[in-house]
Parts: sequence; structure tokens; C-alpha cells
Amino acid sequence: MFAGRMKLSNFILLAAALTAGLIAFAWFSFRGDESGPKAGPTPVTRPEVPPPVARPEVPPPVTPTPAVEPPATAAGGTPPRQVDRITLGFRGKDLRTDKWKDATKGEPYKVNLYQDPGFATTNRAKLDLDRDDKWDEKWTFDGENVVREVAPADDEKFTERYRWTGEAWQKL
Repeated sequence: MFAGRMKLSNFILLAAALTAGLIAFAWFSFRGDESGPKAGPTPVTRPEVPPPVARPEVPPPVTPTPAVEPPATAAGGTPPRQVDRITLGFRGKDLRTDKWKDATKGEPYKVNLYQDPGFATTNRAKLDLDRDDKWDEKWTFDGENVVREVAPADDEKFTERYRWTGEAWQKL
């Protein structure tokens, strides 16, 4: 009824003025008072990111050793091969994971390392000397005591056992 007594152009002008007033009111209400302390977003503290896991260093690749057993040492044991030196280098190292697959990528042999629950360092290793997906050797680390089990027929039947003396492998 109010709009019926008023000219349409006056009604549109009044509606536009009310709309502009509401927009201005909302703008100044939500903008905040400039003279008071500025309320910015609450600072977020980022959680500390742990450093990346450092894997034990593997010595640089060298020429592979021959597949034949090296000659016996003067003490009657078998001297270490290159793969032995690399694998023994992981003894006493914390892997920070339960399994490290192919720790010797790019070499003609494959070494998987294991740190079973309850152990603070590497406690087992499996070696595939010819990368045919059949384990040729199983190693067990127990402090300074290292036992190597060998499958001479490359059939995962470990029939020979050796103990590391610190300089050579002694057959058990």
C-alpha cells in the first residue's frame, strides 16, 4: 500500500538508499575498530619436524669379487669378500625401520637388512649373491658374534655355517 501512493521512481530510489545504508553498516561493523589492537589470526606453532632418517653409509661400489671361494688364510678361515665387508659395516647400526630392502642397489649382489622388534640395531641380513631372487646366505648379528649360514646349491637350504672371527670366516 505504501508503494501504491508513491511514484515508482521514488520507491526504487528509497529501496536503493536503504540497501546502500545496510551495506555500509555491515562494512563498518565487521571491519573492526582501527584504533584498537589489531586482532590478527592466532599464530600457529608448527610441530618440530624430525630430521630425515639417515641410512648407514655404504662404501662406494667396487669391482665384484669372483664367485669362487677365496683361498684360506693362515689361521685356517676364509678371508672376507667385498660383500662381507659391506654387510659387516651394518653391524651395530640402527636402521630406524624393521627392514631395509636392497641396501646395495647397483651392485651384482643384493643385501636385505632387518631390525626385529626388541633389537636396537641390525640383527639379521639376507644375501642374494647373484640376484636370482633366491637367498644364498643368512646372517645373524648378536653383538660382536656374527654367524653366516650358506646355501651352497643356491636352493635356500642353508647347510654350511661360519662364524666371524674378526678377520676371517671360521667354519662351524
